[in-house]
Amino acid sequence: MDKRYDRTTLIHAYIATKAPPGHDDVARFTAARLAALEQAFDLRLTWEGVTNQDNRALWMLFTSTVRSYLSIRTPGSDFLDGSLLMRRLDALGDDARPLMAAWETITTATTAREQAHLTMLDELFRLLWGEITTVVTSDQLRALGFDDAHEPTWLDSA
Repeated sequence: MDKRYDRTTLIHAYIATKAPPGHDDVARFTAARLAALEQAFDLRLTWEGVTNQDNRALWMLFTSTVRSYLSIRTPGSDFLDGSLLMRRLDALGDDARPLMAAWETITTATTAREQAHLTMLDELFRLLWGEITTVVTSDQLRALGFDDAHEPTWLDSA
């Protein structure tokens, strides 16, 4: 399947290189994908890649915002499978309503916080590298020597 990469997916590709990889295959893939995208977009998402030195403080804010984004969590973030917990809460019925309402409030606030971070990252990106409207395809990445067809997941290590 041919993927399409725009400014938003470029930002997400950068974020993916800063997230805990789970295993080496994921780390290698995300780093190689970012390098290929940087080449395709003709920019570098690094301190040195910020060509206007006056904007390097914005780069520091960009990287800090990425770290902040990656730290966003909910009480359920550690559960790979929450079905046992959810069955127990369902069994508690009305007794669990206040807990579930609080959890929903946290989840809603977390979603809003994630979106605010992504908006901030998009605006910082625009200030650092300009209004990029280019779209890069999987075919273009393959021409640069990167094949995005077999992205590993944490399940691949099992």
